[in-house]
Amino acid sequence: MNYENQEVFNSEASKTYLLAIGINDYNYENWPILNMPVKDVRDVVSLLIEKYNITHVDTFFNDSASYLNIRNKIAYLKEISKPQDAIIIYFAGHGEYDESFDKEGKWILSNGRLDNNSLAVAIEDIPARHILVLADACFSGSFYLKRGKDKESSKVRNERKSRWVLASGSMESVLDQMPGKKNSPFAYHLIEFLKRAKVDVPFSELRDYLETEVPKYTNQKPVAGPVRGDEGGEFIFKKKKR
Repeated sequence: MNYENQEVFNSEASKTYLLAIGINDYNYENWPILNMPVKDVRDVVSLLIEKYNITHVDTFFNDSASYLNIRNKIAYLKEISKPQDAIIIYFAGHGEYDESFDKEGKWILSNGRLDNNSLAVAIEDIPARHILVLADACFSGSFYLKRGKDKESSKVRNERKSRWVLASGSMESVLDQMPGKKNSPFAYHLIEFLKRAKVDVPFSELRDYLETEVPKYTNQKPVAGPVRGDEGGEFIFKKKKR
């Protein structure tokens, strides 16, 4: 299925935008080919459209996941999103952390790098109430900042701005494919949890599940935390009404 530039009907006044990026085939520098990112992204997008209130979807795969395309799409979301809206950004591909130079984590796109700080600066000023970044890449936890405590109900937190990142691992390499499965460990458990959910899912429940389940089967541990612009809010995955 092709989800590029697709608008999914939803009667709610608020909108939820999904920007999904998956890269298997790298023709940039010497980055090796990966097996799962494109399938992981397609599977996650398909599930979210089927089960949850996603109103707009843009996907970028392989060569189309260029720095300019991703930069322009994020800039476009800044222009069109409203304060009642939400944005999910899902990235699956190679990641990099340069200890000797800038100590900055980066996503490796099809023809360049997108560093964590630049992305954090960009999403801070987007008008949307909630922005959730899901990063399935090596060293993606370098994006992580100190986590706040969930003292209030998710419904109360849902009314405030949130800017959160959930990464497939901290400062370690992460598996491209979970043994015996057709997804990465991060994507597999994310899909399984959201598929089984019978009611709306607060982000904190998904976070806690992944932080608990993924390490049972791998040497990687997902991490999550707020980034600049967060005001103590929480995104909720809202189920479609049948």
